[in-house]
Amino acid sequence: MTITQNILIKMINDRLKNEEYEWFDQAINLLSKQPTEAEFYQTMSLTGRKISHQLLSLTTQEQDLIHQTIDDWLPVNWFIDQVVRLCFLNCLSSSEKRHNTWVETLWATADSKELISFNQGLILFEN
Repeated sequence: MTITQNILIKMINDRLKNEEYEWFDQAINLLSKQPTEAEFYQTMSLTGRKISHQLLSLTTQEQDLIHQTIDDWLPVNWFIDQVVRLCFLNCLSSSEKRHNTWVETLWATADSKELISFNQGLILFEN
């Protein structure tokens, strides 16, 4: 896992309720391995139902850590579910052609709120 991924997971875990935490933990474990295409899309589509749409509300310490690690990204007015989706995308390997195809399809079928999140989070991806 990258430093960025670890920061995202920590921010998310600190804010999730029990059921949300369990689902997120299972989803991260699934996507960090070799998920099928169906598992990837199902996880992405379930995010809005499994994770609350609450403001992320970063602490000053978290803002400083993000700024030190990811210089041009500060999700000040972001929601938890947005960061969860970016975290899930960050699990995929850009070196696997099938993952690139999945992301292209996701971009083509995402609603406007998802597209805004994905575009604002592009800085988080190494490739």
